[in-house]
Amino acid sequence: MAVRQRAREIASLLGFDHQDQTRISTAASEIARNAFKYAGGGKVEFSLREASLGQPGQALQITTSDRGPGIADVSAILEGRFESKTGMGKGILGARRLMDGFDLRSEPGGGTTVVLEKFLPPGSPAAAPASIARRAEELGKSLPRDPLAEVEHQNRELLRALQEVQARETELARLHAILQRESDEAIRLREARLQGIISSAMDAIISVDEQQRIVVFNAAAEKMLLCPVSEAMGASLDRFAPEKFRECYRQHFRDLEEAGPTAPSLFSPEVLTARRANGEEFPI
Repeated sequence: MAVRQRAREIASLLGFDHQDQTRISTAASEIARNAFKYAGGGKVEFSLREASLGQPGQALQITTSDRGPGIADVSAILEGRFESKTGMGKGILGARRLMDGFDLRSEPGGGTTVVLEKFLPPGSPAAAPASIARRAEELGKSLPRDPLAEVEHQNRELLRALQEVQARETELARLHAILQRESDEAIRLREARLQGIISSAMDAIISVDEQQRIVVFNAAAEKMLLCPVSEAMGASLDRFAPEKFRECYRQHFRDLEEAGPTAPSLFSPEVLTARRANGEEFPI
Protein backbone atom coordinates (compact mmCIF):
# COMPACT_ATOMS: atom_id res chain seq x y z
CA MET A 1 0.00 0.00 0.00
CA ALA A 2 2.86 2.39 0.87
CA VAL A 3 4.57 1.71 -2.47
CA ARG A 4 1.33 2.34 -4.34
CA GLN A 5 0.81 5.63 -2.53
CA ARG A 6 4.40 6.82 -3.04
CA ALA A 7 4.36 5.86 -6.74
CA ARG A 8 1.17 7.81 -7.31
CA GLU A 9 2.51 10.88 -5.46
CA ILE A 10 5.74 10.90 -7.47
CA ALA A 11 3.85 10.39 -10.74
CA SER A 12 1.63 13.34 -9.87
CA LEU A 13 4.63 15.57 -9.10
CA LEU A 14 6.16 14.67 -12.46
CA GLY A 15 3.05 15.76 -14.35
CA PHE A 16 1.50 12.40 -15.26
CA ASP A 17 -2.28 12.48 -15.74
CA HIS A 18 -4.70 10.45 -13.61
CA GLN A 19 -4.68 7.47 -15.94
CA ASP A 20 -0.90 7.21 -15.99
CA GLN A 21 -0.76 7.76 -12.24
CA THR A 22 -3.04 4.76 -11.83
CA ARG A 23 -0.98 2.67 -14.27
CA ILE A 24 2.29 3.53 -12.54
CA SER A 25 1.03 3.00 -8.99
CA THR A 26 -0.66 -0.28 -9.94
CA ALA A 27 2.45 -1.66 -11.66
CA ALA A 28 4.72 -0.63 -8.79
CA SER A 29 2.44 -2.12 -6.14
CA GLU A 30 2.14 -5.42 -8.06
CA ILE A 31 5.92 -5.87 -8.23
CA ALA A 32 6.32 -4.80 -4.57
CA ARG A 33 3.62 -7.27 -3.55
CA ASN A 34 5.51 -10.08 -5.30
CA ALA A 35 8.71 -9.14 -3.44
CA PHE A 36 6.86 -9.16 -0.12
CA LYS A 37 4.97 -12.37 -0.82
CA TYR A 38 7.71 -14.52 -2.36
CA ALA A 39 10.91 -12.98 -0.96
CA GLY A 40 9.73 -11.68 2.43
CA GLY A 41 10.44 -8.07 1.50
CA GLY A 42 12.71 -5.95 -0.61
CA LYS A 43 13.68 -2.42 -1.58
CA VAL A 44 11.90 -0.01 -3.95
CA GLU A 45 13.80 2.92 -5.47
CA PHE A 46 12.36 5.75 -7.56
CA SER A 47 14.61 7.66 -9.94
CA LEU A 48 14.44 10.02 -12.89
CA ARG A 49 16.70 9.04 -15.78
CA GLU A 50 17.18 9.54 -19.48
CA ALA A 51 14.56 7.51 -21.31
CA SER A 52 15.67 4.22 -22.81
CA LEU A 53 14.40 2.42 -25.96
CA GLY A 54 15.64 5.33 -28.08
CA GLN A 55 13.03 7.70 -26.69
CA PRO A 56 13.88 11.39 -26.15
CA GLY A 57 13.47 13.08 -22.79
CA GLN A 58 13.35 11.57 -19.35
CA ALA A 59 11.57 8.67 -17.72
CA LEU A 60 10.49 7.66 -14.25
CA GLN A 61 12.22 4.44 -13.23
CA ILE A 62 11.04 2.23 -10.37
CA THR A 63 13.52 -0.45 -9.32
CA THR A 64 12.33 -3.20 -6.99
CA SER A 65 14.97 -5.64 -5.69
CA ASP A 66 14.88 -8.48 -3.22
CA ARG A 67 17.16 -11.22 -1.87
CA GLY A 68 14.62 -13.99 -2.16
CA PRO A 69 14.87 -17.41 -3.79
CA GLY A 70 14.68 -15.91 -7.28
CA ILE A 71 12.72 -17.13 -10.29
CA ALA A 72 13.71 -20.43 -11.87
CA ASP A 73 12.21 -19.86 -15.33
CA VAL A 74 11.92 -16.15 -16.16
CA SER A 75 11.13 -16.75 -19.84
CA ALA A 76 8.14 -18.96 -18.96
CA ILE A 77 6.65 -16.15 -16.89
CA LEU A 78 7.31 -13.43 -19.46
CA GLU A 79 5.86 -15.57 -22.26
CA GLY A 80 2.74 -16.42 -20.23
CA ARG A 81 3.53 -20.15 -20.08
CA PHE A 82 4.04 -20.33 -16.31
CA GLU A 83 1.18 -21.82 -14.32
CA SER A 84 0.88 -21.28 -10.59
CA LYS A 85 -1.89 -21.87 -8.06
CA THR A 86 -0.80 -18.72 -6.21
CA GLY A 87 -1.08 -16.53 -9.31
CA MET A 88 2.65 -15.90 -9.50
CA GLY A 89 3.56 -14.36 -12.84
CA LYS A 90 0.24 -12.68 -13.57
CA GLY A 91 1.21 -9.55 -11.64
CA ILE A 92 4.52 -9.36 -13.50
CA LEU A 93 2.82 -9.60 -16.90
CA GLY A 94 0.22 -7.03 -15.89
CA ALA A 95 2.89 -4.61 -14.67
CA ARG A 96 4.84 -4.99 -17.93
CA ARG A 97 1.74 -4.12 -19.98
CA LEU A 98 1.10 -0.98 -17.92
CA MET A 99 4.57 0.51 -18.37
CA ASP A 100 6.69 1.69 -21.31
CA GLY A 101 9.83 -0.14 -20.24
CA PHE A 102 10.31 -3.36 -18.30
CA ASP A 103 13.35 -5.38 -17.28
CA LEU A 104 13.48 -8.43 -15.01
CA ARG A 105 16.66 -10.11 -13.83
CA SER A 106 16.59 -13.13 -11.57
CA GLU A 107 18.35 -16.38 -10.87
CA PRO A 108 17.65 -19.17 -8.40
CA GLY A 109 19.05 -18.21 -5.00
CA GLY A 110 20.24 -14.83 -6.24
CA GLY A 111 17.14 -12.67 -5.72
CA THR A 112 15.16 -10.68 -8.25
CA THR A 113 15.40 -7.15 -9.63
CA VAL A 114 12.60 -5.57 -11.66
CA VAL A 115 12.96 -2.19 -13.37
CA LEU A 116 9.82 -0.39 -14.52
CA GLU A 117 10.01 2.67 -16.75
CA LYS A 118 7.42 5.25 -17.80
CA PHE A 119 8.28 8.05 -20.22
CA LEU A 120 7.46 11.52 -18.96
CA PRO A 121 4.49 13.17 -20.71
CA PRO A 122 5.35 14.86 -24.05
CA GLY A 123 6.48 18.44 -23.57
CA SER A 124 7.55 17.93 -19.97
CA PRO A 125 10.55 20.12 -19.13
CA ALA A 126 13.71 18.30 -18.09
CA ALA A 127 13.93 18.15 -14.29
CA ALA A 128 17.09 19.74 -12.89
CA PRO A 129 18.97 17.96 -10.05
CA ALA A 130 18.04 20.73 -7.60
CA SER A 131 14.37 20.36 -8.45
CA ILE A 132 14.56 16.61 -8.02
CA ALA A 133 16.29 16.98 -4.65
CA ARG A 134 13.64 19.45 -3.46
CA ARG A 135 10.79 17.15 -4.47
CA ALA A 136 12.47 14.17 -2.83
CA GLU A 137 12.83 16.15 0.39
CA GLU A 138 9.15 17.13 0.30
CA LEU A 139 8.11 13.53 -0.19
CA GLY A 140 10.44 12.39 2.59
CA LYS A 141 8.76 14.75 5.04
CA SER A 142 5.21 13.73 4.10
CA LEU A 143 3.57 11.16 6.33
CA PRO A 144 2.21 7.97 4.79
CA ARG A 145 -1.51 8.09 4.22
CA ASP A 146 -3.79 6.07 6.45
CA PRO A 147 -4.32 2.63 4.77
CA LEU A 148 -8.09 3.07 4.79
CA ALA A 149 -7.77 6.46 3.08
CA GLU A 150 -5.45 4.93 0.49
CA VAL A 151 -8.00 2.17 -0.21
CA GLU A 152 -10.72 4.82 -0.59
CA HIS A 153 -8.47 6.71 -3.03
CA GLN A 154 -7.84 3.51 -4.95
CA ASN A 155 -11.59 2.90 -5.16
CA ARG A 156 -12.09 6.40 -6.54
CA GLU A 157 -9.41 5.70 -9.16
CA LEU A 158 -11.19 2.51 -10.17
CA LEU A 159 -14.52 4.33 -10.39
CA ARG A 160 -12.95 7.05 -12.52
CA ALA A 161 -11.43 4.43 -14.79
CA LEU A 162 -14.78 2.65 -15.06
CA GLN A 163 -16.51 5.90 -15.97
CA GLU A 164 -13.91 6.57 -18.66
CA VAL A 165 -14.41 3.08 -20.08
CA GLN A 166 -18.18 3.56 -20.08
CA ALA A 167 -17.79 6.92 -21.82
CA ARG A 168 -15.59 5.33 -24.48
CA GLU A 169 -18.08 2.50 -24.98
CA THR A 170 -20.87 5.05 -25.41
CA GLU A 171 -18.79 6.94 -27.97
CA LEU A 172 -17.92 3.73 -29.82
CA ALA A 173 -21.61 2.76 -29.91
CA ARG A 174 -22.47 6.19 -31.32
CA LEU A 175 -19.79 5.92 -34.01
CA HIS A 176 -20.93 2.38 -34.85
CA ALA A 177 -24.50 3.60 -35.28
CA ILE A 178 -23.31 6.38 -37.61
CA LEU A 179 -21.23 3.94 -39.67
CA GLN A 180 -24.16 1.51 -39.82
CA ARG A 181 -26.49 4.22 -41.09
CA GLU A 182 -23.96 5.28 -43.70
CA SER A 183 -23.44 1.66 -44.75
CA ASP A 184 -27.19 1.04 -45.01
CA GLU A 185 -27.60 4.21 -47.07
CA ALA A 186 -24.75 3.19 -49.40
CA ILE A 187 -26.32 -0.24 -49.90
CA ARG A 188 -29.71 1.35 -50.57
CA LEU A 189 -28.20 3.68 -53.16
CA ARG A 190 -26.37 0.85 -54.90
CA GLU A 191 -29.53 -1.23 -55.02
CA ALA A 192 -31.50 1.73 -56.34
CA ARG A 193 -28.93 2.30 -59.11
CA LEU A 194 -28.94 -1.38 -60.02
CA GLN A 195 -32.72 -1.45 -60.08
CA GLY A 196 -32.73 1.61 -62.31
CA ILE A 197 -30.31 -0.03 -64.75
CA ILE A 198 -32.31 -3.26 -64.83
CA SER A 199 -35.65 -1.48 -65.23
CA SER A 200 -34.43 0.70 -68.11
CA ALA A 201 -32.55 -2.07 -69.96
CA MET A 202 -33.75 -2.77 -73.50
CA ASP A 203 -33.09 -6.51 -73.10
CA ALA A 204 -35.27 -8.78 -70.99
CA ILE A 205 -33.59 -9.54 -67.66
CA ILE A 206 -34.84 -12.39 -65.48
CA SER A 207 -33.07 -13.62 -62.33
CA VAL A 208 -34.00 -16.64 -60.22
CA ASP A 209 -33.10 -17.96 -56.76
CA GLU A 210 -31.87 -21.42 -55.77
CA GLN A 211 -35.35 -22.87 -56.27
CA GLN A 212 -35.48 -21.27 -59.71
CA ARG A 213 -38.20 -18.88 -58.63
CA ILE A 214 -38.16 -15.47 -60.27
CA VAL A 215 -36.72 -12.64 -58.16
CA VAL A 216 -35.94 -10.09 -60.92
CA PHE A 217 -38.26 -9.41 -63.85
CA ASN A 218 -37.71 -6.13 -65.68
CA ALA A 219 -40.00 -4.11 -67.94
CA ALA A 220 -38.50 -5.57 -71.13
CA ALA A 221 -39.20 -9.12 -69.86
CA GLU A 222 -42.77 -8.05 -69.07
CA LYS A 223 -43.27 -6.92 -72.68
CA MET A 224 -41.52 -9.93 -74.20
CA LEU A 225 -43.39 -12.56 -72.16
CA LEU A 226 -46.71 -10.66 -71.96
CA CYS A 227 -46.82 -11.12 -68.19
CA PRO A 228 -47.19 -8.41 -65.51
CA VAL A 229 -44.29 -8.13 -63.08
CA SER A 230 -46.67 -8.73 -60.17
CA GLU A 231 -47.58 -12.16 -61.55
CA ALA A 232 -44.05 -13.16 -62.57
CA MET A 233 -42.30 -12.36 -59.28
CA GLY A 234 -42.04 -15.50 -57.15
CA ALA A 235 -43.31 -17.76 -59.92
CA SER A 236 -41.30 -20.75 -61.14
CA LEU A 237 -39.21 -20.25 -64.26
CA ASP A 238 -41.03 -23.28 -65.66
CA ARG A 239 -43.96 -20.98 -66.37
CA PHE A 240 -42.02 -19.48 -69.28
CA ALA A 241 -40.18 -22.64 -70.40
CA PRO A 242 -41.74 -25.12 -72.83
CA GLU A 243 -41.93 -28.56 -71.25
CA LYS A 244 -39.38 -30.14 -73.61
CA PHE A 245 -36.71 -27.58 -72.62
CA ARG A 246 -37.34 -27.41 -68.87
CA GLU A 247 -34.71 -30.00 -67.95
CA CYS A 248 -32.22 -28.24 -70.22
CA TYR A 249 -32.78 -24.97 -68.38
CA ARG A 250 -32.59 -26.67 -64.96
CA GLN A 251 -29.31 -28.37 -65.80
CA HIS A 252 -27.84 -25.06 -66.94
CA PHE A 253 -28.73 -23.46 -63.61
CA ARG A 254 -27.19 -26.41 -61.74
CA ASP A 255 -24.01 -25.89 -63.77
CA LEU A 256 -24.04 -22.21 -62.85
CA GLU A 257 -24.35 -23.09 -59.16
CA GLU A 258 -21.34 -25.40 -59.33
CA ALA A 259 -19.04 -23.51 -61.69
CA GLY A 260 -20.29 -19.93 -61.39
CA PRO A 261 -19.35 -17.54 -64.20
CA THR A 262 -17.04 -20.18 -65.74
CA ALA A 263 -19.97 -22.50 -66.51
CA PRO A 264 -20.44 -23.23 -70.24
CA SER A 265 -23.10 -21.35 -72.17
CA LEU A 266 -26.60 -22.79 -72.41
CA PHE A 267 -26.56 -25.37 -75.21
CA SER A 268 -29.21 -27.45 -76.96
CA PRO A 269 -29.14 -29.37 -80.28
CA GLU A 270 -32.46 -27.71 -81.03
CA VAL A 271 -33.39 -24.05 -81.20
CA LEU A 272 -34.32 -23.07 -77.68
CA THR A 273 -37.67 -21.41 -77.17
CA ALA A 274 -39.51 -19.64 -74.39
CA ARG A 275 -43.23 -19.44 -73.80
CA ARG A 276 -45.25 -16.28 -73.36
CA ALA A 277 -48.08 -16.00 -70.88
CA ASN A 278 -50.60 -16.61 -73.70
CA GLY A 279 -48.91 -19.92 -74.57
CA GLU A 280 -47.12 -18.68 -77.69
CA GLU A 281 -43.56 -20.04 -78.09
CA PHE A 282 -40.75 -18.02 -79.62
CA PRO A 283 -37.01 -18.65 -80.19
CA ILE A 284 -34.44 -17.15 -77.82
